[in-house]
Amino acid sequence: MEYKENIETAIKTLEALVKKMADSREEIAENRIEKASESLNYIEAELQKLAGEVAQLKFQIENKD
Repeated sequence: MEYKENIETAIKTLEALVKKMADSREEIAENRIEKASESLNYIEAELQKLAGEVAQLKFQIENKD
C-alpha cells in the first residue's frame, strides 16, 4: 500500500532530522554557531517539506473514495 510506504518514509525522515538536531546541539555546545545555524536552517527546510508531504498524504487518505 502506497500510504504505508509514504508513512514509513516520513518516519525515517523524522528520525534523521532528530539526529541532525542532536548534532546541532553539540555544535552549539562546542561554540560552532555558524555550523549549527546552517544545520538548523536545513532542519527547518526539511520539516517544512515534510509537513507539506504529510498534508498531501492526509488529503489523499481522506479523499480516497
